[in-house]
Amino acid sequence: MTYSTLLIYFGAALLALAVPGPAVILAITNGAQHGLARASWGMIGAIAANLLVVAAVACGLGTLLATSQSAYNAIKWAGAAYICYLGVKMLFPRSGRHPQPDGAEPATPNPPDLGDISPQKLIRQSFAVGITNPKALLFFSAFLPQFVDPGQPLIGQYLWLAGAQTVARVLTLCLYGAAGARLRRHASSGRAWVGRACGAMLVCLGILLALYRRDDR
Repeated sequence: MTYSTLLIYFGAALLALAVPGPAVILAITNGAQHGLARASWGMIGAIAANLLVVAAVACGLGTLLATSQSAYNAIKWAGAAYICYLGVKMLFPRSGRHPQPDGAEPATPNPPDLGDISPQKLIRQSFAVGITNPKALLFFSAFLPQFVDPGQPLIGQYLWLAGAQTVARVLTLCLYGAAGARLRRHASSGRAWVGRACGAMLVCLGILLALYRRDDR
């Protein structure tokens, strides 16, 4: 594999990963609700899912999904259900206190259910969203092998491609997470309305994923 091939793959992966999807929407939401520093924990989960997708492609799982309707449907419905579940939670966040009349008590700047979320939970959420998206696996199954030279050792090439894809994923998630954090700084109620807006988008994405058919590609 040449450096020019790796650079071309990095640019193409950067563009592909920058397209808004469930992982991107979740990064914006985490940035708006928790700030960029805490939202970075979610990026770890997304990167782990990203690396697992590359490993799955290298092992031929993408081919299995392309040929097995039952395997594809199992991942598709699991992903759609989880994405909708996260979206509904964002649309109807639990409050750690009862609403107070106007002027009775100042609003808490960090609601307990948003500000106190653990890094482990952010990692799990992002990982689950990334690994249960069959469209991503099918896309990279068709896209990634085009940059692999079958005449050279495959493991080393896949490791280089996985590294380039990881850097691209980090850059895109940091960009969207920072955008969410900027909304948090410029709007005192940003976490509330951004969270609900992102929740609605996640529900829509989950429904679209459930309705997606491979012959629509």
